[in-house]
Amino acid sequence: MYNSTAIMTPLRPFLKHITQAQGFHKFIILRRNTKYRYLNIAWLLVSRHIQGDSPHLSTDFHSSYYKAKRIKLLLEELPTVQFLQHTSSHLYDATRGCVWCSAVESFEHIWTCPQKLSL
Repeated sequence: MYNSTAIMTPLRPFLKHITQAQGFHKFIILRRNTKYRYLNIAWLLVSRHIQGDSPHLSTDFHSSYYKAKRIKLLLEELPTVQFLQHTSSHLYDATRGCVWCSAVESFEHIWTCPQKLSL
């Protein structure tokens, strides 16, 4: 019984799903993730993509590195100049910009910089 409801699945998978749901809930209620709340996103597919092809019962530095990169891409937290100015303003002044064209380097600009694309 769970909250006066009979559990029809084995206990271990049930607890795994409850834990995953609680983790997702903690992720989605973060203030930085408000832009994702009302979008029609296939979160199970996103989760599988982030996990990659690494086995579930082991972790190595290689798979952990790529998993972190996938999460940063998803959350648009790649270390752009704009992001670094926001998080470490004492190190990155406002005059710094894109290394190719000197424009403001935002997450969108990384992928659309005309000077970089022409290389």
